[in-house]
Amino acid sequence: METGWNADRGRDQQQRNRHDGLEPRRAHGRSDSDWNLRGCDEDGGAQRAGTRATELMPQTVARERRRTSRRRRQEQARHYAWKLDGMPIAGATNSNAIDTTALSLGAHTVEVTVTGTCGAVTKTAALNVQESTTATELLPQTVCQGATANFTTTASGTGPFTYAWKLDGASIPGTGNSNAIDTTSLSLGAHTVEVTVTGTCGTVTKTAALNVQENTAVADLTPQTVCQGANAAFTGVASGTGPFSYVWKLDDVVIPGEAASMVTIPTGSLSLGAHMVTVEVSGTCGNATKSATLTVQENTSTTDLTPQTVCQGTSSAFSTTASGTGPFTYQWKLDGAELPGETSNNVSINTGSLSTGNHTVEVIVTGTCGAATETTTLKINPNPIAQAGSDQAQCQNDQGANTFNLNGTVQFGTGLWSVVDTTGSADAVIVTPSDPDTAVNVTGVGSVTLRLTVTSDQEPGCGTATNEVTLSVQPIPDATISASATVCDIVAGNSASVPTAGPGATYVWTIENGTIDTGQGTRAITWTSGVPGLTKLTVVITSQEGCTATGTKEIPVEDCPTDLSIVKTGSSPIAYENTNFTYTLTVTNNGPGGAANVLVTDTLPAGVPLVSVSTSQGNCTGTTTITCNLGLVPAATTVTITIVVKIPVGAICTEICNIASVTTTDNDTNLSNNEAQLCTYVDRQPPGPGMNVPGNSQVSDDKSGSVLVFPFYTSDPTRPVNVNSRINITNIDETRSVCAHLFFVDGASCTVADQFVCLTPNQTTSFLLSDIDPGVNGYLIAVQVDCDTGCPVNYNSLIGDAYVKTSTGHSGNYGAETIAADPCIVTPCTTDSFTAELRFDGSRYNKLPLVLAVSNIPSRADGNDTLLVVDRIGGNTMVGMLPLGSVFGLLYDDVEKAYSFTYTTEECQLRASLGNTFPRTVPRFDTVIPAGRSGWMKFWTQEQGGIFGIAINENPASAGGPGAFGGARSLHVLTLANSVTLTIPVFPPSC
Repeated sequence: METGWNADRGRDQQQRNRHDGLEPRRAHGRSDSDWNLRGCDEDGGAQRAGTRATELMPQTVARERRRTSRRRRQEQARHYAWKLDGMPIAGATNSNAIDTTALSLGAHTVEVTVTGTCGAVTKTAALNVQESTTATELLPQTVCQGATANFTTTASGTGPFTYAWKLDGASIPGTGNSNAIDTTSLSLGAHTVEVTVTGTCGTVTKTAALNVQENTAVADLTPQTVCQGANAAFTGVASGTGPFSYVWKLDDVVIPGEAASMVTIPTGSLSLGAHMVTVEVSGTCGNATKSATLTVQENTSTTDLTPQTVCQGTSSAFSTTASGTGPFTYQWKLDGAELPGETSNNVSINTGSLSTGNHTVEVIVTGTCGAATETTTLKINPNPIAQAGSDQAQCQNDQGANTFNLNGTVQFGTGLWSVVDTTGSADAVIVTPSDPDTAVNVTGVGSVTLRLTVTSDQEPGCGTATNEVTLSVQPIPDATISASATVCDIVAGNSASVPTAGPGATYVWTIENGTIDTGQGTRAITWTSGVPGLTKLTVVITSQEGCTATGTKEIPVEDCPTDLSIVKTGSSPIAYENTNFTYTLTVTNNGPGGAANVLVTDTLPAGVPLVSVSTSQGNCTGTTTITCNLGLVPAATTVTITIVVKIPVGAICTEICNIASVTTTDNDTNLSNNEAQLCTYVDRQPPGPGMNVPGNSQVSDDKSGSVLVFPFYTSDPTRPVNVNSRINITNIDETRSVCAHLFFVDGASCTVADQFVCLTPNQTTSFLLSDIDPGVNGYLIAVQVDCDTGCPVNYNSLIGDAYVKTSTGHSGNYGAETIAADPCIVTPCTTDSFTAELRFDGSRYNKLPLVLAVSNIPSRADGNDTLLVVDRIGGNTMVGMLPLGSVFGLLYDDVEKAYSFTYTTEECQLRASLGNTFPRTVPRFDTVIPAGRSGWMKFWTQEQGGIFGIAINENPASAGGPGAFGGARSLHVLTLANSVTLTIPVFPPSC
């Protein structure tokens, strides 16, 4: 250990001590040795202070500690010389650290001599070296949990001493050199005990291990319940600190030789009931005892079963009583097979399905302590059996009694026959009543019921058994035939019958000189007579019982006159070209006599080919003239002949007539109905099921025709997306191509431009007016023409519609107004023609509208804007269409009040929104049709010309308002113009 001294003091103190003269100064807090004297040096300068040093401070240190001593004052050029116990030691500065390791304990003297410019000074101090603190080691401890562990240490060195104890790093009570630690709450296993001893000369720490061991314990024994004779095993699971030793006891008596953790106790010699089993376990850390109950239970047993003898079909009851330790379950067996569902201590066995003889009945009783089995015998005696044999039936013996031979069977007893019932006039005599195979004689007609009774011969007896048999004697059927006394030749519907032979009887009829028509197999038939002479009927009747009778009857057949008729009908009132048409010929014999060698002849119209022919009787031959040989046609019968022909192409607008006749070699008393004629009009083939729309029907936008009128189109080439029209034209003909000559009429100038469209069968075409006639407001007329010559044709196969979007926001879709041509009248036109005149007079073409109407005109005050477009049709397309001229009309409000108006224009198209400007009424339009109201109007031209038109309503709220609507619609036609003509140029189509 080192200790240090310092013999210097700071310069600040030196400066504070400077003054002029030799006045002595005393350093603050210092002894006389600290005084400094000032004098002059040899240079006459200020005098320097004399050399001095601060006192060395005495030191008391522990060995090995270093200590430093400093002087309080320090000046330049000072020299320090240090001594320990008078001996020089290292050190040349104002401080020194002395290592005390090698010094002896006790007092020592430290000396320092400071030499400076003005002299030398020596200072001394005492150094006392004391002994360092030590302590003895703690001894390790191993204790059982709950015991006290004592730890002790002995301190040495320089006191006084203090003690600080810790357990597992945590401070614990105790300030002395020993400590008793309670281990009750400590965990099992290793712990660390630590003591820190602090003395005058330092601190020392000692540690030791504390091992806490587990106390001896044993797990609970499991109570045991066993059947007497079984072994009971107990296990004592010890815990704690071993090794362990075991002592087992039964009812407080030590079980010899049982020193392991497990014991097996045989219970054969133990009494029934509860016993106490105890285990005592000893270990390093104490003893533990546990006990458990051993319950010895009684083994299962049961009482004997009683044997039984019963008749087959009766029930047999068995029971047993179980003893021992319950609960008990029961399983009954019959001949080794388990009886399902029989789980009680008694059972009832139905012997109906069991064989006769001995059977084994067994019961197995299972309890808590094992099972017990008992068996016995069940004997089943057979019941008597009586079998009388099958019922028998015979047809009545006309020679006397009917004899039946019985074949009865008797088993397990004795038998006896008896009569128990009779029906009708039947009576019976049993030849040998005690013989199962006796004969029985039955007289009369009816049935006899015999009973065979068998009495049991078993012990004990099993009663009687009976069985019956019925013997029937059936009458012979009556085969007398009832029929007309005479009949006409070849007449159907004649009747014949015999009396019924009862259910299940069969009837087989045969005829000579005739045919059986209906009823074969029954008692009544209808038949057709043959040629004049005799018809012989025969019937064989077999009753259900097999009794047979045969009857015959001959009926005279007279030669009677006949009356044949023929009727012809067609498959429809109108025939269509290029389709099949069916003729139906109905030949009827009105009687009274039949007709022989009946022949039907039908000559088909010229140019009409045969497809097929069939007949319900006979056969038919020929192609242009059909001949059907029907043979015999009885009176009151009908023969149907079906002839299918193909109507040729080009037969339209013609009438085809067909005549058929019927003949017979017999005497036909009425020849006026032997011929039939049918004439049928031929029309073009309809486009679908049903009939064609009549060609003279009124002009409409929902039919097909030969002229289409599109009342309005518009386009703007600068805004084709917003202002445009699309025209759609369709050819509905399934076989012919058609061409349409299109005339585009400028609504303002009435000038006409044309174009062709060529359509194959079933083809449709569409085009935009911005591509065909841009920038024009007008209407379009499409005329169906011949694709080779350009002449008008009357195929009536055009339909069309248009979509329109205007610059004013009106838009909609409307159907083209269709004008049909008379399919049988062709407009005069040849290859040499330059023009053709279309006459809309109701003969060649439909008449055109004269008076038009607009229904349900909504109010402008509700956001509606109705655009009205009216066109005049007529004139010469090569010069220009005729103008509308003067228009007169009536506007009606919703209370039927009319307001007239007029309008005059030289244009051929009127296009205006309905409002206060047009039509000019008094009062104005908005007054006539105010908000929330509607009206209608009708109008016509003063020139009585044909006109068409549409109305397009626009309402911005139509997309969201429930009462707002928009779109285009055709105008209603109220009257027709008498005659309107339109002249068109004729030249071959360019497509």
